[in-house]
Amino acid sequence: MSPTRIYVARHDADAEIVKDLLTREAIEAHVVPVDSTHLRFATLAVWVAHEEDVDRTRAILAEHGQAPLSNAFWSWRCARCGEDIEEQFDECWNCGAARPDR
Repeated sequence: MSPTRIYVARHDADAEIVKDLLTREAIEAHVVPVDSTHLRFATLAVWVAHEEDVDRTRAILAEHGQAPLSNAFWSWRCARCGEDIEEQFDECWNCGAARPDR
Protein backbone atom coordinates (compact mmCIF):
# COMPACT_ATOMS: atom_id res chain seq x y z
CA MET A 1 0.00 0.00 0.00
CA SER A 2 1.90 3.00 -1.25
CA PRO A 3 0.79 6.57 -1.98
CA THR A 4 0.00 7.28 -5.63
CA ARG A 5 0.23 10.63 -7.40
CA ILE A 6 -3.16 10.92 -9.05
CA TYR A 7 -3.59 14.53 -10.16
CA VAL A 8 -1.37 17.47 -11.10
CA ALA A 9 -2.89 20.89 -10.45
CA ARG A 10 -2.46 24.04 -12.46
CA HIS A 11 -2.84 26.20 -9.34
CA ASP A 12 -3.24 25.91 -5.57
CA ALA A 13 -7.03 26.21 -5.56
CA ASP A 14 -7.35 23.43 -8.14
CA ALA A 15 -5.31 21.07 -5.94
CA GLU A 16 -7.38 21.87 -2.86
CA ILE A 17 -10.67 21.38 -4.74
CA VAL A 18 -9.59 17.91 -5.89
CA LYS A 19 -8.32 16.99 -2.41
CA ASP A 20 -11.57 18.15 -0.81
CA LEU A 21 -13.62 16.22 -3.37
CA LEU A 22 -11.74 13.03 -2.52
CA THR A 23 -11.90 13.66 1.22
CA ARG A 24 -15.69 13.99 1.00
CA GLU A 25 -15.70 10.53 -0.59
CA ALA A 26 -13.67 9.13 2.36
CA ILE A 27 -10.46 8.86 0.34
CA GLU A 28 -7.31 9.97 2.15
CA ALA A 29 -5.57 12.48 -0.12
CA HIS A 30 -2.71 14.95 0.30
CA VAL A 31 -1.49 17.99 -1.64
CA VAL A 32 2.26 17.85 -2.27
CA PRO A 33 4.56 20.31 -4.12
CA VAL A 34 5.86 19.14 -7.51
CA ASP A 35 9.36 19.79 -8.81
CA SER A 36 8.12 22.26 -11.43
CA THR A 37 11.46 22.67 -13.20
CA HIS A 38 10.42 19.90 -15.59
CA LEU A 39 6.78 20.87 -16.06
CA ARG A 40 5.25 23.70 -18.00
CA PHE A 41 2.89 24.92 -15.30
CA ALA A 42 2.16 22.43 -12.52
CA THR A 43 3.28 23.23 -9.00
CA LEU A 44 1.14 20.93 -6.84
CA ALA A 45 0.03 17.32 -7.03
CA VAL A 46 -2.67 15.39 -5.23
CA TRP A 47 -1.62 12.02 -3.88
CA VAL A 48 -3.96 9.26 -2.77
CA ALA A 49 -2.66 7.59 0.38
CA HIS A 50 -3.85 4.04 -0.35
CA GLU A 51 -3.28 2.23 -3.63
CA GLU A 52 -6.59 0.40 -3.34
CA ASP A 53 -8.39 3.77 -3.69
CA VAL A 54 -6.79 4.68 -7.03
CA ASP A 55 -9.43 3.20 -9.36
CA ARG A 56 -12.28 4.74 -7.38
CA THR A 57 -10.42 8.06 -7.32
CA ARG A 58 -10.04 8.09 -11.10
CA ALA A 59 -13.75 7.40 -11.50
CA ILE A 60 -14.65 10.22 -9.09
CA LEU A 61 -12.37 12.69 -10.87
CA ALA A 62 -13.78 11.74 -14.27
CA GLU A 63 -17.33 12.10 -12.95
CA HIS A 64 -16.53 15.64 -11.77
CA GLY A 65 -14.75 16.71 -14.96
CA GLN A 66 -11.23 16.53 -13.56
CA ALA A 67 -8.62 14.69 -15.63
CA PRO A 68 -6.77 12.13 -13.52
CA LEU A 69 -3.02 12.04 -13.93
CA SER A 70 -3.00 9.05 -16.23
CA ASN A 71 -4.95 11.08 -18.80
CA ALA A 72 -3.34 14.45 -18.23
CA PHE A 73 0.38 14.91 -18.76
CA TRP A 74 2.27 11.65 -18.45
CA SER A 75 3.07 9.20 -21.19
CA TRP A 76 5.50 6.80 -19.56
CA ARG A 77 6.65 5.60 -16.14
CA CYS A 78 10.31 5.06 -15.31
CA ALA A 79 11.02 1.37 -14.79
CA ARG A 80 13.84 2.15 -12.37
CA CYS A 81 12.27 4.64 -9.93
CA GLY A 82 8.56 4.75 -10.86
CA GLU A 83 8.50 8.47 -11.72
CA ASP A 84 5.83 9.58 -14.20
CA ILE A 85 7.40 11.32 -17.20
CA GLU A 86 6.01 13.65 -19.88
CA GLU A 87 5.94 12.49 -23.51
CA GLN A 88 8.71 14.76 -24.80
CA PHE A 89 11.39 13.44 -22.42
CA ASP A 90 13.60 10.49 -23.37
CA GLU A 91 15.05 9.97 -19.93
CA CYS A 92 13.80 10.14 -16.35
CA TRP A 93 14.48 13.49 -14.71
CA ASN A 94 14.46 11.81 -11.30
CA CYS A 95 17.07 9.06 -11.80
CA GLY A 96 18.36 9.49 -15.38
CA ALA A 97 17.16 6.12 -16.72
CA ALA A 98 16.51 5.97 -20.46
CA ARG A 99 12.98 5.71 -21.81
CA PRO A 100 12.39 2.01 -22.45
CA ASP A 101 10.85 2.36 -25.93
CA ARG A 102 13.58 4.59 -27.38
